[in-house]
Amino acid sequence: MEMTNNTNTVKTAVVIGKFDGVHKGHQALLDIARRSYAKDSLVPIAFTFSSAGDTSRILADTDKAQILEDNGMSAVYIQPLSEEFKNTSPEEFISFLKSNFSAAHVIVGFNFRFGKNRSGDAQTMVEICKSCGINVTVAEPVMYEGSPISSTRVRSEIIDGNVDKAYEMMGRPFCVTASVIGGKQLGRTIGFPTANLDTDDFSITPANGVYATAVKVQSETYPAITNIGVNPTVDSDGKIKAETYIIDFDGDLYGKEITVEFLERIRREKTFLNIQSLAEQLNADCEKALQIFKKHIDKQEK
Repeated sequence: MEMTNNTNTVKTAVVIGKFDGVHKGHQALLDIARRSYAKDSLVPIAFTFSSAGDTSRILADTDKAQILEDNGMSAVYIQPLSEEFKNTSPEEFISFLKSNFSAAHVIVGFNFRFGKNRSGDAQTMVEICKSCGINVTVAEPVMYEGSPISSTRVRSEIIDGNVDKAYEMMGRPFCVTASVIGGKQLGRTIGFPTANLDTDDFSITPANGVYATAVKVQSETYPAITNIGVNPTVDSDGKIKAETYIIDFDGDLYGKEITVEFLERIRREKTFLNIQSLAEQLNADCEKALQIFKKHIDKQEK
């Protein structure tokens, strides 16, 4: 989504940031913009930057824009990171905000940097905007386990397999929308038919292991377990795969897209002595996943 130039007829509160993950720190900025609307009738707008070409992004641009809108933004402007834009001075950037969005209030994070070579910081924003008649709010960090929440922290926890911590920092699970592709159908032979996911659809991949997941198929959400790894007990090609067993689901998903929400890692991937031992462990994994799924649903309904 990209919003074109404003008509200058409506004063706005512009929230600026990369917003990768739209974590709780970002959400605090969005809340300030919403309060500007309630107090001063300033229309809340999110100004963010395209993640195109970023191979370690948490969210694609379309997903990020949707979440920003779900958090009360009236419009979302996604700025391509062109060379021209990268060479914009802090003064030029603020002039752009005023002329294109009628910015009357700008909200940024405590560690915000902008302008050519990241030459401007939050204090620079305050000083330049003051001369332009624009109010600025610099938000304090939101803390988690004693440190500021950041996209870097969220990303690192996902990669390390700590998806439950990423869930806490974002306020929602890390998720992947992926195509279901053909596999060797080894799961069917032990009573656990899996949907094989195209790992090319993953921008970042959680660490190897078995995860409690919630799978969205069209308008329905199901409890599931998802294995990330090489399937050492039944496979020997050494390739990283992503396979999801949807509990009590018997539909055909081949060729369709599903969304997998990673709730918590149940265990690390391991090699079993035989297929029977693997099947017994998978049954235990499903029991654990159902408990985690119930907590997830309860949390969403609050």
